[in-house]
Amino acid sequence: MSFPFPTTNRNTNLWNGYEIDPFLRFAEPLVRSSLQIKPRKLMDYWLFWLQEGSVRLTYEETTIMLKQVDLILVQPNTVHHMEAQTPVVRGLSAHFDLFFHPDRDTIHPIMPDMLDPRFVPYIQPKWNDMGGPPLPLVLAPHDAPRFLAAFTEAVEQWENKSVISQLRAAMRITEMVAMLWEQYGFAAHPADSGRDDRLQWMLSYIHYHLDQPLEVHELARLLNLSPSRFFYLFKTRLGCSPHQMILRLRLERAEELLRMTDLPLGKIAEHCGFANEHHFSKLYKRKRGTTPGAARKALKLQP
Repeated sequence: MSFPFPTTNRNTNLWNGYEIDPFLRFAEPLVRSSLQIKPRKLMDYWLFWLQEGSVRLTYEETTIMLKQVDLILVQPNTVHHMEAQTPVVRGLSAHFDLFFHPDRDTIHPIMPDMLDPRFVPYIQPKWNDMGGPPLPLVLAPHDAPRFLAAFTEAVEQWENKSVISQLRAAMRITEMVAMLWEQYGFAAHPADSGRDDRLQWMLSYIHYHLDQPLEVHELARLLNLSPSRFFYLFKTRLGCSPHQMILRLRLERAEELLRMTDLPLGKIAEHCGFANEHHFSKLYKRKRGTTPGAARKALKLQP
């Protein structure tokens, strides 16, 4: 950000000098027969739960396929666009601020041109610019039923428009932010505190970055652990090595793309982080006992 957010004298929770004060701007059930969001940036946080359909999402030059039940959180000031891959898309959508701004009641959540310098003072700080491990795009809440129930109630209460309903909707958003903070905002804990949330976050991070090289020493660095300590904790608590987990998740992602798209095998290999199509086919056959081409035919026959 070019300008810091104004500060207050209230006794509040601060993160890197910014006052944490969740504020729900807008919420709605989203049903579209042809969903297409052109490239844009937002000034606030956008939470989207895909309940039905399939969507291709491009986020900061990374493209992923969102499947049913995926939950994403798009951070402010990041370029993204999305396009439905199915005739109907249904889900829940909410825009909210994470940090306090004194003029937030006067600002519309979606501006037409976030590059306009007039809007810069109102763009929310990004979680991933605050230091520590980043928040993944695709969320995996520890207590998913509770999180999604709070999301559902927030949208329902927002739709009612009464004062009490608006307060209840705001409470649910605050509850959800607290759950995210508890799960992902662990940078303040000692690196070797033994908390399992670090590894849960790492699984989400790996899932989001499957198309990129994932080296154990770099993953360990994100958690402020030595490679040997990271390897030990990972295998002890998750039952497999980091390499085995990465391969498993890549193959699962590949099967999703084989079933849901007609992408060439070379493109699927690229999206899933394999060196090339030959490398992808070789590992797939070794682990699944069949070729990707044969698997695609079988998967598409499944209901």
